[in-house]
Amino acid sequence: MKSLLTAIIVFTCLLSQAQTDSEKICGVWKLDQSAYDGKFSDSSANLKKRYKIFTATHFTVIDVNPKTNITNTNIFGTYTLENGIYKENLLNVTGDSAYMIGKKFSFTTRFDGENILVQLGSFNGMEIQEKWVRVL
Repeated sequence: MKSLLTAIIVFTCLLSQAQTDSEKICGVWKLDQSAYDGKFSDSSANLKKRYKIFTATHFTVIDVNPKTNITNTNIFGTYTLENGIYKENLLNVTGDSAYMIGKKFSFTTRFDGENILVQLGSFNGMEIQEKWVRVL
């Protein structure tokens, strides 16, 4: 299953006419560190694992409870990434996040090498900083 998912993501990214950053972002990323309104959190201390999966045009966010392997949050939408500005449009979410459907968010995005993705911006009125590490 993991190799099939990898093949689909790579194939989708290769078909796109995306910019360099859009090609770099394709894959599976795990949230490593985050700060919300200046309060830092290490994902190893959290009760969930958060993953973000990118194709050339879409993204999915999945929160997994590491004790039960049950997904708690699922968010799906489209995105653009141009000149370091990442914009997402939420299309589908789980029930507890229904108020977010149709919302658009914008973040500055940078890559630290090929395997670190840093996103900074505002989300639901909170200033956020997120550091993602490439899984696939």
